[in-house]
Amino acid sequence: MDAAFMRYPYIMAVGVATTAIVVWWFRGFQLKIFKARLKLASETKDEVVRQFNDLKAAVAAGAGVDALTARIEKLEAAVHSALTGTLNATEGADIGGAVE
Repeated sequence: MDAAFMRYPYIMAVGVATTAIVVWWFRGFQLKIFKARLKLASETKDEVVRQFNDLKAAVAAGAGVDALTARIEKLEAAVHSALTGTLNATEGADIGGAVE
């Protein structure tokens, strides 16, 4: 069997070329997933920062305890929703699953 590879080296060249193409394609796929993760993380961070700044403004304005409690619950829900959405989007792309 080894003699066949020595006589016909193009058989090995086809295998090496095919492997190189598959590795190149998979690397590009991983880069797309990484860029999508960065974009989602940036959007999530921006939303949480905005809501946190709104909460600080409400505290500074002297909002009542009930109003502040409602804002904190809204902020917690937004953070949970954003993080769960980010995990679902990125892990679903990686392994075809979702986070509950």
